[in-house]
Amino acid sequence: MAPAAVRYVVLVLAVAYCTGNERDCPSGCKCNHTRRVVTCKDARLRTIPESPRRDVRRMIFRGNHVDTLTRRMLSGYPRLQYLSLDWNEIRDIEEGAFLQQKNLQVLHLSGNRIGRVDRAMFLGLENLTRLDLNANGITTIPSGSLQGLGKLQILTLVGNDVNSLPGSLFRELPNIRRIALSGRKLSSLPNKAWRNVVSLRTLHLVDFPMERLVGKAFTDLPKLTGLFLERWEQLSIIADDSFVDLNLTSLSLAGGSLTQVPVCAINHLIWLTKLQLSGNPIATIPRQAFANLTMVQALRLDHMHLTEISSGAFAHLSNLRLLDLSYNYLVSLPARSFRTPISIHHLVLAGNNWHCNCELQWIFEKGAEASIHQASKLVCRTPPHLHGVNMVEQQGYNLTCQEPLALITQGHNMSVPEGTELQLQCVTAGDPLPKVTWWIPGTTNFTADVQVEKTNVKGNVKGQMYPVLENRTLSIPNVTHNNSGVYTCFVENDLGSAVAEISVLPQGYVGSDDTYVTDSGPVEEDVLQVFDEESTGKSANGSQMGQIDTGAPPQSSVNPIIVASLLGSATFLGVVVFCMIFLLIMSWIRPSHPDREDAAAHTPRRQPSADREQNHQQRRDSSITSSMPSKMQTRMELYQHAEILRG
Repeated sequence: MAPAAVRYVVLVLAVAYCTGNERDCPSGCKCNHTRRVVTCKDARLRTIPESPRRDVRRMIFRGNHVDTLTRRMLSGYPRLQYLSLDWNEIRDIEEGAFLQQKNLQVLHLSGNRIGRVDRAMFLGLENLTRLDLNANGITTIPSGSLQGLGKLQILTLVGNDVNSLPGSLFRELPNIRRIALSGRKLSSLPNKAWRNVVSLRTLHLVDFPMERLVGKAFTDLPKLTGLFLERWEQLSIIADDSFVDLNLTSLSLAGGSLTQVPVCAINHLIWLTKLQLSGNPIATIPRQAFANLTMVQALRLDHMHLTEISSGAFAHLSNLRLLDLSYNYLVSLPARSFRTPISIHHLVLAGNNWHCNCELQWIFEKGAEASIHQASKLVCRTPPHLHGVNMVEQQGYNLTCQEPLALITQGHNMSVPEGTELQLQCVTAGDPLPKVTWWIPGTTNFTADVQVEKTNVKGNVKGQMYPVLENRTLSIPNVTHNNSGVYTCFVENDLGSAVAEISVLPQGYVGSDDTYVTDSGPVEEDVLQVFDEESTGKSANGSQMGQIDTGAPPQSSVNPIIVASLLGSATFLGVVVFCMIFLLIMSWIRPSHPDREDAAAHTPRRQPSADREQNHQQRRDSSITSSMPSKMQTRMELYQHAEILRG
């Protein structure tokens, strides 16, 4: 036979083998080349067609319109191992409908309208290992309805409205390994239903309405390794001993209302390899959140409210391979958050408010093994010149930073009355935004991290308490002589550090309600602008700042000592003026003395030379007294008359 003819015969036989006899395949269905798989998907069939052959092993009858499953429909498929009847309209299953399916291992009945599981519904499925009953609206599962499923390992009941579970329900399944259950109609955990089910490895509990997970909730499941508590929308509290005595390798708390990582509840799960907290309104990952979870390989923190990843938050996760931080409010992800060298294989960062600077440079460095997922959605939000730019396309270019700058708005020297409140504001700039630490006299440090939302209150070596406010202002509520000295604002970021100092000199106590503080608005974009303002002594909004380099108190308050001096001087001058006015009035009302004039008239005449000398003396005395007050002048005249009489 010619080679061409041989090739033609082989081709015909191959086509015949692969397609089979199409006349044997039911209408609306497709059969594979082995004739062991029949697929009838979305064919609008109202009944299961007769089997073309009795050796069919797999049948996919999905998306049709069967409403009642009768015994006759499946009688022609005695060797079925896999049967999918998903998304039909099945309401009733006749007793004994599966009696011929002794070999059936997997049965999918999800998406139908089965409202109740009857006792004899699954009679004959002695080799069944998986049963899916999701989304059926099931409300009741009577005790004994699962008897006969001795080899069942997986049972899923998600999307139903079960309102109660018999206490012995799952104990009828000696080999059950995985249970998935919705509990939106349950008021409490059905602990009795799975009590002492020693074979159970994985438990999915979905849509439960509890606000709090009680302690020791799963201690009756000694072999449980996977626990998935998902879409508990009201769950906000997890008791510290909720997972005690469990050796979990997988834990999911996705879709709850947790506002912080349940550190105490999870940190003893040392065998955990997968942890999911997605969908909870958690804003911060603290440093010690995963301190004992060194075996974790996959950590999913997506679709949360994350704004901050603390330094060293992932440093203990030495085996971390997948990290999902997508769709949060993160601005930065510094390398110091991780253990070095960073060995993450898969990194998902899309959908955040990234500030593209040098803190993200590590992602693109040579030797970094991380594979960026959803790279097209990894875009910069700030700085303005990189807004909307794809970070992956930049490949680390233009991701720069700025060294820190610092300025204390009150200047370099400051005198403060004792008993008043003093607030020292440290204005900073830098990229990334620097961390602020106050050094005060007595060598006690006060940290004012710009990313910390709550006020930090520390104690110094003298036992006093000084709060560091959210805007990095150091507050001294009651100034005393112990507060004298140099106060230093130390700022630091990845590129370096800077300091600003002010010398504080408390003065003697004078009662006052004054608070020595400047406006404490948002952090300046450029500290250089503030340095320019320092030369004028005014803040950016025009308000007067504390005195600079003079040691005087701020102009917003008057020195009490100066006020007292001015009041004393004014009192003294008032008394002097009053006395002068009184003497002037007395001089006006002085009475005349005729006896003295007569005595002067009868006085013997003196020698001319003596008279001239006396007249000269009188003129000289008159010139002296002419400028005196009238009363003093009168006294002088009396004195002169007495001298004449003696002469």
